[in-house]
Amino acid sequence: GSYLEAVEHRALPEVAGVALAAGARPRIETVEAPRIAIEALTLQTPDNRKTLVRGLFFELGAHERLLIVGESGVGKTSLLRAIAGLWRVGSGRVVRPPLSELMFLPQRPYMIPGSLRQQLCYPRAHDVTDAQLVSVLQRVHLADLPERVGGLDTEFRWKDLLSLGEQQKIAFARLLLEQPGWAFLDEATSALDPVNENLLYDQLVAARINVVSVGIRAALFEYHDVLLELLGNGEWRLSRPRSSRRA
Repeated sequence: GSYLEAVEHRALPEVAGVALAAGARPRIETVEAPRIAIEALTLQTPDNRKTLVRGLFFELGAHERLLIVGESGVGKTSLLRAIAGLWRVGSGRVVRPPLSELMFLPQRPYMIPGSLRQQLCYPRAHDVTDAQLVSVLQRVHLADLPERVGGLDTEFRWKDLLSLGEQQKIAFARLLLEQPGWAFLDEATSALDPVNENLLYDQLVAARINVVSVGIRAALFEYHDVLLELLGNGEWRLSRPRSSRRA
């Protein structure tokens, strides 16, 4: 299945279970279009007892990058899931490109069984040469990995072999190979030091991949043009404090 299916299977069973048990009809509308916009979005917990976000509006211009920040539990990840179509409890409309043009990177990447080659090409990369795989590993500072493990076709339990930081680099390598129109990063560099975090974001900027990030480190601000602060109790604040220094 797709990377999105893996996220849904691993990260959202309780939401799917509530929806199925209650026989609830989806209330957040998703419209496919070549842009990202949120229109009058109200996001609620699956039991409808808490409003995470109320009346959210925004639209991203061409090549604008969005950073979502806020305290734990205010709905940052839930908002990304709503954009993906995995969280439908609430109301309003999400406008986004087709899922085939998006990639979602969670904090803990999904490590598939198989070889290093298969790991890097997951979920949709095809006809990738050895030279391309070696190059992308260099770009994410994992140049020594093939030699360490015995080659591109060596199989391991990668989630046990690699540190979380290395797994996050593998996820970015997949992203650079896939070259989607949009990348949604849910604290996808949380296990990395600032130097490696900057390196990976520099690669995304150079590849001209549009980015929506959830993060807390101040260093991420310079890679984004639009700041969405989730303040709790459904409140939010949107600003464009300055132009990104990483054009």
